[in-house]
Amino acid sequence: MSIDRILVESIQSAALFLIVWITFRLLPAIPANTKAWTWRIALLKPLIGLLPLAVVSLHVLPTHAGALVSATVTYPQAPFASTGTVAMTPAERLLLASDDPVNLLPIVWLTGAAAIGVMGLRGWCWNLRVARSAKSVSCPVLQKHLAELVDRAPKRKWVSHVELRASAQATTAMLMRGRKPAIILPLSVVGSSSREDARLMIAHELAHLVRRDLEWLGAAWVVQSLFFFNPLVWLAIRASQDAHESAADSYAVELSGVPAPQYAEMLIRSLVEGPAPFAPGAVFVSGSYRSIHRRLEAMKHFRSPFTSLRKSAFGALALTVACLMPAYQLAQASPSFQEQGRGTSAGGSSGKIPGSESWSIQPLDPSAPDLVSCQFQQYDVRLALEKLFKQHHKTFKMDPHIHGGVTISLRNVPLDVCVANLTRQVDASFTIKKAVYLILNRPPAPLSATPPPTTTQPVSEVHVEKLVSLEAKREDVRQVLRRLFRLVGASYAIAPDIQGTVSASFKNAPFDEVLQKVLRPVKGKFDVQGGVYVMSRIGSSRVP
Repeated sequence: MSIDRILVESIQSAALFLIVWITFRLLPAIPANTKAWTWRIALLKPLIGLLPLAVVSLHVLPTHAGALVSATVTYPQAPFASTGTVAMTPAERLLLASDDPVNLLPIVWLTGAAAIGVMGLRGWCWNLRVARSAKSVSCPVLQKHLAELVDRAPKRKWVSHVELRASAQATTAMLMRGRKPAIILPLSVVGSSSREDARLMIAHELAHLVRRDLEWLGAAWVVQSLFFFNPLVWLAIRASQDAHESAADSYAVELSGVPAPQYAEMLIRSLVEGPAPFAPGAVFVSGSYRSIHRRLEAMKHFRSPFTSLRKSAFGALALTVACLMPAYQLAQASPSFQEQGRGTSAGGSSGKIPGSESWSIQPLDPSAPDLVSCQFQQYDVRLALEKLFKQHHKTFKMDPHIHGGVTISLRNVPLDVCVANLTRQVDASFTIKKAVYLILNRPPAPLSATPPPTTTQPVSEVHVEKLVSLEAKREDVRQVLRRLFRLVGASYAIAPDIQGTVSASFKNAPFDEVLQKVLRPVKGKFDVQGGVYVMSRIGSSRVP
């Protein structure tokens, strides 16, 4: 369970909660029990969404992101990391020591969740202290009322074992669930000459017990603890509590057989100052003025008919809740590893070919885990590096000023070679310090002609020895080059200054000869470095 997953689930759950809350505000006559069950299911959404198997990927995003620049030159030779103690520049030291702001989120989240947990524990301890101070009620009239109400309630095991107690610390009637459920009444109610209020309080708490509200409200408290930072979660929790209390009120009126106005008078007389303690494991008959006011407003609709319009609205809401239960994540459309070669019109010289934006990374080969086969066509460099490092489980830090698009197609090359090609396309470089890849916003330094030995599998330096056939008539040179390399499956990199249109006709000609003649009309040249064909313009000042 990552922080990113929690944030995404928080946003999606907030949207669901807002839909449910607005629906119930517009249709207050929906039965209280229906509202309570809807909130129960809706509040399960953030918990279900955190499960690994509850994620649904929607492949709707394009295969590129952000504003991309035209394809730029690559440098295929890998920079070999030095061993031993290496002096770091101030920029490297700052980047290595810098902390991503996102990394602070786990600490903030744990602190907030711990604070909510402490608040809940404090309230639970208070409730436990009240329960321990409570004594069994010996009044035969109240015991008789409890027995009659239990007989009217559904025959359930946990209902038949309920106990009736009284405590001087209790300000209102409450239900607590331990080894045996207990209804705790204030001593002032037990000692009152009128037993009717006590009977209605018992009916209300018994309704909570029958409906298993303690368990469902406990799950809601877990949601509130995990997603405490979302204000819509707090709104949903309060609405859920009001719906459960209204449902218990409706059930208590039916169970006790008294008119709703008489029951409402009991609620007003049992009004307490301030909200109930913030804790799971207990429910109360009464609360603050605002909570009682909302419950009294809900009682006006106890006898309202469930019309066709309300049934249709609730059906649509139930369908929405069901559809939004999984966690959805947006994903890029899966591209083919093969390039999409589309020629431009005669005379066209655009470096960005329409429809060519794509990416693909082949799975790692267990026999050669250090080799990479990948393709990026005008793809965001930050996303490309992130995908590569994630596949190889490497730690990296990237300068936030690095941006741009990359065009590359490599097969079976070391990871360092691939990273070097990607970074050089955006005039950046990288180094490895303390097992961390540092992507720096500075031009790469010239490499030594004789690099130190490496344990990575060597890359072949030989040229492609194949006969190819190619036809092109005033087509974009970049598209022709892609088609040519697709015939032989070789790795390549195209500089941004290779532009223009070419015409060619070859049949069973050597690959290098075809490549040289295709590049000649646009004043291009090629070189093979690290097993990669690097194409650039003759006389270019840019380091290949």
